Amino acid sequence: MQEQPSPTPIDASSRAAEYARMLDEAKRQPGVADIAAVYENWRQADVITQAVTAASTPSPIAQASNSSAPSY
Repeated sequence: MQEQPSPTPIDASSRAAEYARMLDEAKRQPGVADIAAVYENWRQADVITQAVTAASTPSPIAQASNSSAPSY
């Protein structure tokens, strides 16, 4: 089995620039802006749903004791 050379490392600024370029290119495609708007609406609704769920879900209360006998 041949050893494959490790991929050339890419620095963070190159990745960010490539990401921005690909995003701009994708936004020019038909329908992408609509999908992005739907995703953003969903993301905002999800954030609100998670906050409401966290606020309205009762959390268990742990009690500590130094006795092994049950407390009635």
